[in-house]
Amino acid sequence: MPPPAPLNIRLRKNTATLNEVVVTAAVDKNGWAQYGSTFTKDFLSYSAFAKKCVIVNYQAIRFRRIKKDNILKAYSKEPLKIRNEALGYELIYWLDEYEHQFARQVVFYKGNAQFTEMKGGKRKTEYWNKNRQMAYEGSLTHFIRSVYEGTTAKEGFVVNLIKTVPYKDINLYIPAFTDTTSIYSAPALTKYIESLYKTKDSIQAALQINKVQQWLAALRNRMPFVISLDTGKGIQAYFF
Repeated sequence: MPPPAPLNIRLRKNTATLNEVVVTAAVDKNGWAQYGSTFTKDFLSYSAFAKKCVIVNYQAIRFRRIKKDNILKAYSKEPLKIRNEALGYELIYWLDEYEHQFARQVVFYKGNAQFTEMKGGKRKTEYWNKNRQMAYEGSLTHFIRSVYEGTTAKEGFVVNLIKTVPYKDINLYIPAFTDTTSIYSAPALTKYIESLYKTKDSIQAALQINKVQQWLAALRNRMPFVISLDTGKGIQAYFF
């Protein structure tokens, strides 16, 4: 049988236009020395148990500070190895994204975690089990399980109903004007808070007045201001 004839293949040139390439600032060489404390508090929290957690390979974390927007970002090309000496776990965490927005005081990170129990003697195991129970009580997992099992009150949780009010109906719930002064002015809103709290708790009234003054001065256009008042029959929330 004769060999097959050779194939003659020609390729046509096709010019492709790539998307725009954005060049960003390089990572900070001394990132951990500058931002390690901030990242650790954001990522591991502030609790007594968190203080006993150690990021073993912290050198793998790369930081980038965007000064124009006052934002700190971080990533890691390898999974983070974390030892939790308080609860007896070793964690592998694949950090996909981390961002700390200093101006808005917003922290965001996401990733995937894998837990492995550490091995120890009898005393160590008892210590870990005790701490695990303490960490579980009051946690989000504890709450969700209590909702599923219908035992929220028994488990010590208080659940309040939040009612969403359309803006057009807000006057039915919160007076838009006090006498002739708009409720959104500082004196009128302060007076309104005093009327809510004064008869119950003058200290709380003072704290709320301080908060609302700060809100009016700085954060009024960024976020709503919320007043929560215990009426004895439930919690009423006032949104401004």
